[in-house]
Amino acid sequence: MKRFTRSTTNRILAGVCGGIGEYLNIDPRIIRLFVLILLVTPIAWAVLLGYVLMALFTPQQVTPWEEIIGRLFQRQNQRQWTHSHTTTEQTNSTYRPNQAREAEHVDDESEES
Repeated sequence: MKRFTRSTTNRILAGVCGGIGEYLNIDPRIIRLFVLILLVTPIAWAVLLGYVLMALFTPQQVTPWEEIIGRLFQRQNQRQWTHSHTTTEQTNSTYRPNQAREAEHVDDESEES
C-alpha cells in the first residue's frame, strides 16, 4: 500500500505538493499551479493552513540510503542486545555454582557446630 509522504526529491518549500503529485501520479507542477490558483481565491487562508499542517504532520519520504543505513543500525543494535544478553546469562550460569558451593560450605560449618 502506498503511503503519502512529503517528497525529498521534488520539493520547493516543504515537499507537500511534490508528495501529493507522487502519491496521485500527477506532475507536481500541476498541483503547484492548482495551489497557486487557490491562493488568489477567498479560501486562501484555508489553503495556507492546510499546507502548513501537512508540512508539519506528514512524514518525510525516506531515501534509499537512509533506509539502508537504518537497517544497518537496527541489525547492529540487535547484535549488541543479543551479545549483552548472552554475556549476562553466561555470567549468571558461572555464578550460580559458586553460590551453591558457598551455601554447601555454610551448611557444613553449621553441622560441625
